[in-house]
Amino acid sequence: MKSLLIFVHYNKGGKIPVDVKKYILELSPHFSEVVISTNYKGPSFGNVKIMNFKNEGYDFGLFYRALHSIDFKTYDRIAFVNDSNILVGSFKNIFKWGDGNDCGMWGLTDSLESPPALRGQNTYHIQSHFMIFEKAAINLLDQFFKSINFEKYLTTSTQHLRVQIINNCEIGLSQFMLKNRVKLGSYFSVKDKASPNFIFANYRHNVHVYKWEELIKGGYPLIKRKLVEGAWAFVPNWKRCYKYKKR
Repeated sequence: MKSLLIFVHYNKGGKIPVDVKKYILELSPHFSEVVISTNYKGPSFGNVKIMNFKNEGYDFGLFYRALHSIDFKTYDRIAFVNDSNILVGSFKNIFKWGDGNDCGMWGLTDSLESPPALRGQNTYHIQSHFMIFEKAAINLLDQFFKSINFEKYLTTSTQHLRVQIINNCEIGLSQFMLKNRVKLGSYFSVKDKASPNFIFANYRHNVHVYKWEELIKGGYPLIKRKLVEGAWAFVPNWKRCYKYKKR
């Protein structure tokens, strides 16, 4: 299977942080090719390719730029992963499940959260920090980006851009796939009873903030960077998560 990991990274310094490299290297064996789509201009490492772009349109902008710099429809699987998490576990069981399911698009976590502008609508979505597109979904990606005129987000810098990206891209992408009869799946799910970890049924808040330790105890391999750095709610003893790593 020809597969590609597009890892999106916003670089704030002159080098790629060690924890980002560890995350990429953990994922790398599950793909035949790995690229980092980033504003970083330094050297690469291992067999990872660096693709340098301006930081426009947030994570979806960097994903879009990388995707349209290659012949992406030749791939059987494409992953869209960002650097918003820190690795604390293994992806072995997750990819074993992913290889055996019949989903056209799947991820690590899903959500029923509804932004104010979308209240009353179906907002179920795979969270965009980790998305996997199989062939059925890959063939629809170009159509999706055209349907929302995504190019406009690359030249927009309004204060509402982040909200528009969440509503139209993160939530909009999952809803677009569902409307085109692509089956969605999530390893940790608030909705899908067939998920290996059907937890927090119908939970409508951010599981990464309020249920982070329960997730990790259940085999979730990541913790949000904003928790570790204190941007959301500081978790000073987060490194105890490593004791769950062997699960």
